[in-house]
Amino acid sequence: MGLDFFESADALGRIFYVFAIFGTVFFLIRTAMMFIGGDGEMDIDMDGAGDADVGMDSDVAFQFFSLNSLTAFFMMFGWSGLTSYVQFELGAAISIVIAFVVGVLAMLFVAWLFKMAMKLTSKGDDFKISDTLGMTGSVYQQIPEEGLGKVNVSMPNGILRELHAVSEDKVQIESFKTVKVVRVVDTKTIAVRLEK
Repeated sequence: MGLDFFESADALGRIFYVFAIFGTVFFLIRTAMMFIGGDGEMDIDMDGAGDADVGMDSDVAFQFFSLNSLTAFFMMFGWSGLTSYVQFELGAAISIVIAFVVGVLAMLFVAWLFKMAMKLTSKGDDFKISDTLGMTGSVYQQIPEEGLGKVNVSMPNGILRELHAVSEDKVQIESFKTVKVVRVVDTKTIAVRLEK
């Protein structure tokens, strides 16, 4: 099923096809990023990063509308819709309903799966963002003059925490620079200053 199908399919068939292909590609990319330690974050702003050992708590991890679960929805919506509509010829309305239900079930399954995975990891001591005050970290994602970047802070218990960060001095801080935590902004964000 490729370009020939896409050219010969009607509008609904093409919609299912696009959801299936792009959903699958993004799902595989997100999965690969988590395994290699990239941004597998599960926040929905969708910062979706699976960082049991890098500062994500299980409440965030179980968010239903995470980037990972939405990607699973699109993938399964597309494939189940294609199967219903093209292979079983169930008709447009029934195929859309089936695709939607299967997509929602996929979202629930992925959210549950990540919640279970978080329970299997050792979180060490309970983390309080205030514990990072005065500590140094490395900029993981460039911090603009105004806006958010990301910083990795190594805690005394050996756990690496990935946190959102703002520049205290309103200057851009490049990736890989060493910074010091000078203030807590909120439960997920710290203010940092470039180490001299």
